Amino acid sequence: MKQLIADLKERPKEDRAAFAGLIAGTIAVVIFFVWATFFIRGIQDDARVRAARNAATGEGYENPAAMVKNATEDFSDRYDDTVTQYAEFNAQVAAVGQLAPSEDVTVGAVTVLATSTPVPKSDFADDSSADNSGF
Repeated sequence: MKQLIADLKERPKEDRAAFAGLIAGTIAVVIFFVWATFFIRGIQDDARVRAARNAATGEGYENPAAMVKNATEDFSDRYDDTVTQYAEFNAQVAAVGQLAPSEDVTVGAVTVLATSTPVPKSDFADDSSADNSGF
């Protein structure tokens, strides 16, 4: 080792820089492999702990493909329910337009009094101070 250092001192600056870069790269690769090993072990330990917890609580292993299939079916069922509810709501809203004046109908959780023409309520129409504001 002493001989190697003595030889490097006699070489040009470019050779010494190349050797230093080689040593630094080697150390970085070794550190990366050590980190990757511990990182993967941590993931494996988490999987073991999760599996042990599932076994202790009585939950069995579920195939990932089955999990995806179940989630897809659940999403599809919820989407179908939403589409059905939306269609029912639209039908109820359309029915309100066909009612005679003063006939009420329940749309969802709201009871609507049907009128011949809808009249929007303004927040400022009943406010007496709006007339005195100067605007």
